[in-house]
Amino acid sequence: MVVDILGFDGTIMRYFFKIDFDRFEDPDGSETEEDYEMINMNGRTPEAEMDAMTQRILKECRARPKTEMEFINEVKRFAKKCSCLLTQYLSAFNVSLFILHAYLLFIFLFKFFTVGSEYYNSFWQNNVNIIKIATALQLIDIAHAFIGFTKGNYQVGLIQVCGRLAFIYIIDGCPDVQNLSTTLILMIAYFSIEVIRYPYYVASNLKTEISLLTWLRYNAWILLYPVGLLLEGNFLFQQSVVNLSTSFSSLFSYH
Repeated sequence: MVVDILGFDGTIMRYFFKIDFDRFEDPDGSETEEDYEMINMNGRTPEAEMDAMTQRILKECRARPKTEMEFINEVKRFAKKCSCLLTQYLSAFNVSLFILHAYLLFIFLFKFFTVGSEYYNSFWQNNVNIIKIATALQLIDIAHAFIGFTKGNYQVGLIQVCGRLAFIYIIDGCPDVQNLSTTLILMIAYFSIEVIRYPYYVASNLKTEISLLTWLRYNAWILLYPVGLLLEGNFLFQQSVVNLSTSFSSLFSYH
């Protein structure tokens, strides 16, 4: 680059300038972001400076390795979050099962008291599918205990639920017992137990104690379980008598 400069004696002096590119630094080409920030600090707004500082702090936090205590705290926060999600899931599941069983129990009792003994002739055909579904959904509760989501002996629960399902499917295959009063009473006993059990699970899951609910949970079975066992035994006895009489009838048939 050539520059002409007027001297004191009126003469014109010509100077030649050469740029030393080895020493030239362009702010846009700084080696680090910090160099660029230092060069442009005066030309930025306070908001931009705060954003740049925040980004720099976050970058340092990501680059810095976590200490043992920080790792433990992070694991605890994650476990607490999972525990909250599990509590919400179990509460929603138990409430849903309670509503389903309470609906069926209400239908049984309402129809019986309004229609009377005539309801025996239609209650099984009208409700058999939802009875099967509601009872089968109890297996999910067994899975919760098996996985460890809930406390309880899953082996006992599995035997109980599978036993109920077996009786339900046996009754469904025997039209001669579907219209009996004992069959309706057996279903009422089954679903009465669950209507008490699921609200108790909800309260326990939320760490809330309801005295009446706790009392029913640990005392209602004293009546309901023997009733269920007696009706199941009566059903098996009736079926054995029917099968035995059918066998004798075939032996003495003259045709």
